[in-house]
Amino acid sequence: MTVTQEQVGGISRLTCLGDGIPLPRVNSWKKDSKPLPLDSDFQVKPGKTAHQEQLVINNFGMEHLGVYECFVSNKLGSSSCSMSIRGNYC
Repeated sequence: MTVTQEQVGGISRLTCLGDGIPLPRVNSWKKDSKPLPLDSDFQVKPGKTAHQEQLVINNFGMEHLGVYECFVSNKLGSSSCSMSIRGNYC
C-alpha cells in the first residue's frame, strides 16, 4: 500500500493505492488520528482504478499540516499507511 502527495497551487492531492489479492478498497482517511470532515477543504475522489482513491485538500494552508492515514481492506484483512505533511522550517 502506498500514499503519494502531489501539490499544485493551493490544492494538495494524496493518493492511496492498496495492493493485495483480492485487491483491497480504500475505506477511510484520518488526519492526526481523527476522522476527516468531508467539507469544502477535504474531498475524496475515485482514483484511476477501483483500489485507488484520492484525498483532495483545497486551499492548502498551515492548518492542513499533519499526519494523514488511509485505511484499506479486503475480505482477508485490513491495512493502513500514513504520510506526514510538514511545513518548511528555516
